[in-house]
Amino acid sequence: MALQTREQRIKRERATPNICTSQALLANGAAFYAIYHGSEGLKEIASEMHSKAKILSVGLESVGHTVVNGTFFDTVTVNLKGITPEDYVTCCVEKGINIFVDYSHGTVSISVDEATTEGHVVSLLEAAGLKLPVISVLSKLAEQKGAMPLQMLRKSVFLGRSILQKYKSESELMR
Repeated sequence: MALQTREQRIKRERATPNICTSQALLANGAAFYAIYHGSEGLKEIASEMHSKAKILSVGLESVGHTVVNGTFFDTVTVNLKGITPEDYVTCCVEKGINIFVDYSHGTVSISVDEATTEGHVVSLLEAAGLKLPVISVLSKLAEQKGAMPLQMLRKSVFLGRSILQKYKSESELMR
């Protein structure tokens, strides 16, 4: 009992406010992230993420793997050829990269985000069997793959209020 945290001793029905508080913290963090980057910044981040996912997709297809999801934004699901999902995961973990394995379908899903670098993409491709990947060549091939389908693009304005455009620095947001 001495090692239990306070929350562990609260009855289940009384623990709900703690759960709500943690959700509110996540919501506030997401709101500050959106305000800080603004609509144009978020679009730029999204574009970079999708570009990296397309490069990854083209690179994986170039060595014979099958990309299962034809339309994707940041997550590429792949049916690997010539390497088991377990071996691929092992290679990725050795490089410090975490991926999802769907054992029931024998596929792996790789997600990219704003922290994903070209080095990460190269490591993922090397683990999949691509020798000497050239990002510039893959980037050009990815551009030819086409853009996101129009029905998936946002057409409405978001974060359009002037107050959200006015304050960008951390100190301005705090005041």
